[in-house]
Amino acid sequence: MPRTRSTWLGPAEHKRGMDKIAEIWNELLEVAKGLPRLASPVSSAVDIIGSSLASGGQLLLAGILRQSETITDINVYLPARVSAHGQPGDVLLAISTSGNHHNTLRAIKVARERKVTVIWLTGDSGGK
Repeated sequence: MPRTRSTWLGPAEHKRGMDKIAEIWNELLEVAKGLPRLASPVSSAVDIIGSSLASGGQLLLAGILRQSETITDINVYLPARVSAHGQPGDVLLAISTSGNHHNTLRAIKVARERKVTVIWLTGDSGGK
């Protein structure tokens, strides 16, 4: 079956596509350069979570996860649920790309008040 004209990219569209691929690739390479410095904190977080679970604690998740392009928001664990379920010995894993989302910050505050260990993953500058 012959291809229609709509399946072919013109030179300008092809260049924009290649430029976008190069931009994404370069961004990934920059992120990869920083990964070795995260080995120790990630290992510590795994140990904390493992110890909590081994002693009967639970892992609570809080945050807003944004998927670029489509902007998908997922409220994982709201502050009221941390208040209802969080106990000393539990771990709250809070995730925020900006570090500033109000529900995530409130969940962290509630967790600390309930003596729940907090592990906070942020992007950008780390937020508040």
